[in-house]
Amino acid sequence: MFAYGPPTQTKAAKPGKSPLLSLPRELRDMVYTYTMRSHVSFKELVTFESFNPDPNSPNFLPALCRANRQLQIEVTPCYIKESAFYIYSGSDKFATWLGSLPENEGFPSIRSLKFKDFATSTDVDLVVHCSNIHTLEVIISFQRFVSKAARKNRNQIVLMSSEEFRELLQMGRVLDDCKSLERVTLQCRHVPGGYQGLALAAMETLMTWLENGFSERGMSTVVSLAPLGPPIGIKQFMRMLD
Repeated sequence: MFAYGPPTQTKAAKPGKSPLLSLPRELRDMVYTYTMRSHVSFKELVTFESFNPDPNSPNFLPALCRANRQLQIEVTPCYIKESAFYIYSGSDKFATWLGSLPENEGFPSIRSLKFKDFATSTDVDLVVHCSNIHTLEVIISFQRFVSKAARKNRNQIVLMSSEEFRELLQMGRVLDDCKSLERVTLQCRHVPGGYQGLALAAMETLMTWLENGFSERGMSTVVSLAPLGPPIGIKQFMRMLD
């Protein structure tokens, strides 16, 4: 409750004593959240490619998180909650940083993740550890669909079965462990010319399987397909299979 009246004389704050840190924790959290939401840069994807391996001060953290130790502990989870992280590479390093945050607040604070090339078990490990994740966007390179036999003979492009591909991506773990997911977006890139229809059919099969899986678990998660990336040459694609 605010009282309005003639100005009153107040004592000057003691040197080194922050008025912000003098507030109750609940009010400080409100200030932190408002600050993150009102700053335009926090509405953009935070690209993880430029990760600074120093766990005490990653280079993508805003200045407020680096002002002092207490603010780093209190503000960093708020920053994570209000940010969407684009994992360009190094999902294992990103997970290590999240796991290093005090009071185990790193993983539960994640709300949005995007992967440039969702392909490894470390990518899946990161997702399933983020128990409160709401949105997940995965970009899958078309080369991931190619069967092992086709990678060897190179005479034609033959895709693995849908069951093999789901096992490769370990998407069943996402269904089982990510209970707060609201939206999943799938996209396929690096498709050679003439194979767009095949790529689209494979992605639609994966989308339908995910939709059914979420529904069976009583979840209303929305699964959608983003447009295919621009086609590439067949020679370039074959080189990617190496």
